[in-house]
Amino acid sequence: MIIFDKAYNHCAQFAKWTRQDIFFVCRLKNNAVYQIEEVLFEQVLDEKEAGVLKEEHIHMQYKPYPNARKKKTLCLRKVTYRDEKGRVYRFITNNFETSNEMVAFIYKKRWSIELVFFMWIPIYGKDHVKFVFGLTGNQVLNRRMKPWLDKALEACRERGEEVRLFRQFYYKVGSWNRLQLVVVKIEMNHRGPSVRFIVANLEHPNSRFIYESLYRGRDAMELYMNLLHALKQTAFKGTA
Repeated sequence: MIIFDKAYNHCAQFAKWTRQDIFFVCRLKNNAVYQIEEVLFEQVLDEKEAGVLKEEHIHMQYKPYPNARKKKTLCLRKVTYRDEKGRVYRFITNNFETSNEMVAFIYKKRWSIELVFFMWIPIYGKDHVKFVFGLTGNQVLNRRMKPWLDKALEACRERGEEVRLFRQFYYKVGSWNRLQLVVVKIEMNHRGPSVRFIVANLEHPNSRFIYESLYRGRDAMELYMNLLHALKQTAFKGTA
């Protein structure tokens, strides 16, 4: 099972893994385009109760190669989950056997690892460890990026096509011992905005480079490592 963030949403790669019987779980991008085929499960929870709210069978269209004229269809499960703090997350997976609760649990294990890393870096990492990782949005961050979001919306309306902006600024929360560089990626299309924040303790004037080459490069390396582990496990079972 490969688990990764919504910064890596590559439908053609998802389809390739599905054909190879390799399962994955990731968060769905806010402006992802898909069709709901069937609602498999739905429930109403109490206001402060955590759990799965909905499970759906969805279809996503993709091009099997960059210049393909005809798109193909990929079948996936979409699981909507609300945590203990009332935050709602949307996960997708190509595994139709695992329970919807387990899909959410698998992804939460990824959060646990990142949380430990997030707490360790400001105390022990200092200048000896360079990092780039995702940052959850909040009211302060949203206010900082609002002018750029408005600019992206205006450009999208004028051009009639998707617009992507990359900007950076400095930000600090109480648990950090210094200001850190925050890069925001804003995507705007006909379905609405998709905003992503990342934080890094390095200096570089090119926000797009930090996001796409360093941050998304991290995701690609994570995918390869997880895939290698899955292949090793398969090989081990085959020789057992």
